[in-house]
Amino acid sequence: MYDESCLKKLGGRIKLLRTVRGISQNEMAKALSISQTHLSNIENGRVTVSLRFLVRAANVFDCTLEVFFQLGAVETTKAETAYSSYSLEEVKQLLEILQLGRKTEKSGLG
Repeated sequence: MYDESCLKKLGGRIKLLRTVRGISQNEMAKALSISQTHLSNIENGRVTVSLRFLVRAANVFDCTLEVFFQLGAVETTKAETAYSSYSLEEVKQLLEILQLGRKTEKSGLG
């Protein structure tokens, strides 16, 4: 079930996806037509995101919107977020989610 607390976690999840994909913050900001500062604020939970932003981000990542909410098991601490270091288990979970999303899209179910 979703509640408002999941909205606060979206920024960290976006950062995780961006980092795993090897996209710089500046490249991502340009792709989303926002400033790098605004993206930083989103990733650090200082501002919330709109559905429109999530749709654009999903297109940049070539994933479904569900990916942003399926990362519930992939939690990061403030220290991990600050240093962009993620455990091997977190990266594995993220890759599994991304691969599942791609398989679903390719099979026409997504």
